[in-house]
Amino acid sequence: MAAEILPFPQETRAIIYCRVSSDAEGRSRSVGEQEAECRAVCERNGWPVAEVLADNDVGVSRYSRVKDRPAYDRLKQILRPGDVLVLWEASRASRRLDGYVELRDLCASRGVLWNIGGQTYDPAKSNDRVMTGIRAILSEDEAEQTRQRVQRAHRHNAEAGRAHGTAFGYRVARDPDTGRAGILDPATGNLVTRQLHPEQAPIVREMATRVLAGESVWAIAKDLNERGVPTARGAAKWHSNVISMMLKKPTYAGLRAHHGALSPAEAQWEPIITVEQHRALVAILSDPTRRTQRGTQPRHLLSGIATCGVCGGRMTRFLSMGRNSYRCHDNGCVSRIAEPVERMVEEVLLRRLELIDGIAELEPPDVSTALSEVQELRDRLAGFADDAAEGKVSRESFYRIEARLREQIGAAERRARRTLPKIVEELVGPNARANWKVMGIDGRRAVARALLTVEIRKAPRSGRRFLPEYVHVDFR
Repeated sequence: MAAEILPFPQETRAIIYCRVSSDAEGRSRSVGEQEAECRAVCERNGWPVAEVLADNDVGVSRYSRVKDRPAYDRLKQILRPGDVLVLWEASRASRRLDGYVELRDLCASRGVLWNIGGQTYDPAKSNDRVMTGIRAILSEDEAEQTRQRVQRAHRHNAEAGRAHGTAFGYRVARDPDTGRAGILDPATGNLVTRQLHPEQAPIVREMATRVLAGESVWAIAKDLNERGVPTARGAAKWHSNVISMMLKKPTYAGLRAHHGALSPAEAQWEPIITVEQHRALVAILSDPTRRTQRGTQPRHLLSGIATCGVCGGRMTRFLSMGRNSYRCHDNGCVSRIAEPVERMVEEVLLRRLELIDGIAELEPPDVSTALSEVQELRDRLAGFADDAAEGKVSRESFYRIEARLREQIGAAERRARRTLPKIVEELVGPNARANWKVMGIDGRRAVARALLTVEIRKAPRSGRRFLPEYVHVDFR
């Protein structure tokens, strides 16, 4: 049975271990508070403190993302016979049974005692193993209960349209009198916790407008860095993948998502862009044909857009005898001097655009339908995930349902990606050629990618003579 004080050899020393997780509910003691209480225990028992080890912002349940525990790793290295490990509570060491068993067996083999919350235990003794084992079970269960409470809170907040976390472009709304987070909206009676950031919100709006106009996220990132615009998380510079992920967030359209499903409730914060703009951004930025090779951004019209007529791979730019050319990137099946190919593609494109009265003639008819279908399928998948979590659907059934729904989502997303960038509007009508001449390479590539398929086929040797019949251009 556990005793308050046990006899120790004279060389006994205390090792204090403290840990605090992110503490989403604000109920944990800080590392400093834990250390103070543990030191008081050591003083009452006359144990000299040899070392204090602490892991800050580290969770230890099976759901924790951060797995590195440098202080805990050192603890296991320095414990020696005659030591007493002092903990504020059992959960500081672990909230998993396997973690408890590992530490228990280690301490038992080395003759190390435990003091947990003022009670001293010998992990080598049966009764004390039972007592500490019960505590370990309760710690693991508490982690499960906490997770369920947090999940319920997130789900309820999503259903009510409440904000979750922070996002670039917004800041915490604070009461001007008290400084506390949250402002009561007199019109709706809702507690607003997020408001537009006066400097960041215009940047988000600018990025969205530029992508919708056909500009690449690479070019936008480069421009923001040259202007010295502060990044979202204090990083050294903007990156294209960060901008792409940001602009696909439903948050900016005033939409609340939970596990991929949009809440039907009206969001309790002001949107930066419209829902229509959000859908268009998701379609554009999810299009795999926009992705290019790593490194230098393509500066040629058809690099990464034209395809090889032999293997179907992407054609990229390379130098052949000092001349810009296109070559099959994967297998080198086909190559062609770039200038005549680009001139032909431009002519086919501009002739078509000059004869069109409006962009509606080019817009695929099923884009909006496909976008709605994508969201509906995602909502269904999220619903089945909730059912599986609550035990209403077996794991095997959920996996089968998930596979089928993800296949349908992928097909709908491919249809939705056919939306046209707004920059195409500038090229419709009799002024198409004049507007094309002053358009930058990013805009030209966006138009070509959206409207055309270009296949460069293997041609017989013809010296330097260009054979247009081996370049197939078609409208999507």
